[in-house]
Amino acid sequence: MRRDTWQIFLHRPVIGTGLGTLQIVYPPYESLYDGKIVNHTHNDYLEALAETGILGGLCCAWFLGVLFSESLKRFRQLNNSFAGALQLSGLVACTGFLVHSLVDFNLHIPSNAFLFFLMAHLATSEFQTVAPPSSSRNSRHRIP
Repeated sequence: MRRDTWQIFLHRPVIGTGLGTLQIVYPPYESLYDGKIVNHTHNDYLEALAETGILGGLCCAWFLGVLFSESLKRFRQLNNSFAGALQLSGLVACTGFLVHSLVDFNLHIPSNAFLFFLMAHLATSEFQTVAPPSSSRNSRHRIP
């Protein structure tokens, strides 16, 4: 399936075949026919390239570059804090999704895509630190 999807990309490299068209476009490129309908290639990256071409691939690469650079920048600012741990957990979750996408159509499942973008938001969020209350204010409410 990967070789056949790569051939689709090579025939329409700039703009691809259009989002969601793999099921329609794939049959003439299928080299090993098994009688089953192929609705997704088991590689999100190749499917994105086949459907959106280099232009769509560059947009995806830009998004991933911003995701990693922003999350790492914010993580360095919050190092050794709970907020830093939250951001790191979001980045690790996104990385897990992206690795899984090499062998499956992980991000075509709506709940997985939603969770990926939720984790991307967590990884790139700007956390505000809250200062502890001042000691003078606490002394008024202290019970003897």
